[in-house]
Amino acid sequence: MREVEVGTIVRFEARNTRGQETEGEIIPAIVLKQWEDGSLALFALHFSGSNYVRSIRTEEVEIVTVPNAHQQANNALLHKFALK
Repeated sequence: MREVEVGTIVRFEARNTRGQETEGEIIPAIVLKQWEDGSLALFALHFSGSNYVRSIRTEEVEIVTVPNAHQQANNALLHKFALK
């Protein structure tokens, strides 16, 4: 089971949204919880339909960024280029 941290930003494809007949829409979301079976509960960042996605498999999402990723990168740069 792939562990996904709460607060991770992911994206997933929602097929046939807004009456589309062709490709699905890529929707960004924030992970709210990971269930015992490994599936995720998400808060979807879109303006149509429900924002709450109760259960989606981890294989169906792509991780965009993890919590504190920007802060960790910033700290590494500050440490590397610190004036001595």
